[in-house]
Amino acid sequence: MAWDMDEAVSYYKRNGAPGEQNALIGLLGEVQEAFGGIPSHLLPEIAEKLGTKQGVLLALIRRIPRLDSRMCIPWRSVPALTAPNGRIWLTLRRSFARERMSG
Repeated sequence: MAWDMDEAVSYYKRNGAPGEQNALIGLLGEVQEAFGGIPSHLLPEIAEKLGTKQGVLLALIRRIPRLDSRMCIPWRSVPALTAPNGRIWLTLRRSFARERMSG
């Protein structure tokens, strides 16, 4: 059976999301399991369906170690891909570290 976002969101809303943090974490865990990560393009839709802000979801993804934030690279990190010195991964890693420290 394929994963259905509407069904998952409805289930977790009945179980307290978005006010209940554990319910949000459970939903994000399901998204991760279904897609092999948490795709950034789904976050606005999930936030809208839950009636919360995308920033709340991003904060949880960054704070909870078992949630994989690699697919949620913020757009301001993308220019690092064009770094002239070829140190793409180092630049991305540093950008991620700055994001985590400021968030």
